[in-house]
Amino acid sequence: DCDVPGKTLSRTLILSPFFVMTTTTGVLWKTTILNTNYGWVGTIADMLGIKAIDFVIENREEYNIRILNISVGMLPSADETEKSNLMYAVEKAWNHGIVVVAAAGNNGPGRNSVTIPGQCKSIITVGSIDDYVKRGRGLKSGYSGRGPTECCVVKPEILAPGTAIKSCSARGGYEVKSGTSMSAPVIAGSIALLLQKYPDLTPAQVKLRLYERAVVLGEAGEQKYWGVVYLNRLL
Repeated sequence: DCDVPGKTLSRTLILSPFFVMTTTTGVLWKTTILNTNYGWVGTIADMLGIKAIDFVIENREEYNIRILNISVGMLPSADETEKSNLMYAVEKAWNHGIVVVAAAGNNGPGRNSVTIPGQCKSIITVGSIDDYVKRGRGLKSGYSGRGPTECCVVKPEILAPGTAIKSCSARGGYEVKSGTSMSAPVIAGSIALLLQKYPDLTPAQVKLRLYERAVVLGEAGEQKYWGVVYLNRLL
């Protein structure tokens, strides 16, 4: 949990910057939230951030962890060792049967502006479909990170609403926030509903399902993104 940002996203769907979902209001119901209770000092790829992911992996069977949402990221220009460590950690989680969903970051609209670990080829990366809307609350127009990556991988794969998202506030009442950190939990929640209906799906099968059922709209097609998710098609 990351104090107010984490609590805001937990009420948008579940919990972030690192939130895990164990089964499957917003999008979800009957969802168990597991707070890893790890923070970090400095960059997200330091030991505390890696320990949070390791905790998820080590306890995945005890808590039936299926999804890990990461709504934080670092620029491609960050320290190579830190990038490598974080990319390895999310890849490891994916290979252990956990669907990893990461935000594309808010450094668009230039090429190769998707943050780490969103550039990881295996995982599912989510951008904002409405980043040109003038309700971005301080974010520039076209803020959503864009690919392709340095390895020519299309990222993000999926787009979701991310601008002026209204959710419960940790201080009581409601607040409005914008960014791909808001977009990622929308897709994580959709995947939770999918796994509720089809609990035997592997992470690779979940990603394939997103690809097959995504709807291409406007810029999504121009940028080679897979498109957006409609629950009735996904489920």
